[in-house]
Amino acid sequence: MIAQTSNEHLDGLNARAQAIRLEHRELGHNRLPITGKPYCLHGGDEVQIRRTIKHQTAGQLRNGTTGQVIAADTDSSGSRSAWPAETR
Repeated sequence: MIAQTSNEHLDGLNARAQAIRLEHRELGHNRLPITGKPYCLHGGDEVQIRRTIKHQTAGQLRNGTTGQVIAADTDSSGSRSAWPAETR
């Protein structure tokens, strides 16, 4: 368990973990690039909010809130979307 680290360090760990999962074919083809991050979101990914945000349907999600991505899609119009499942 990592108790405290920088966001940049976490980004590197996430990118490495995703590379391993891709190598083992554990990730689907649908992915959502994240601006400024060295990795993408995939359906099934466990996520943790790093700063408090206002979500359009879930309301305010505070720093540290966790959830699971249930789908990631880039539609033909080029818009991007990801849907968090129930938050924990």
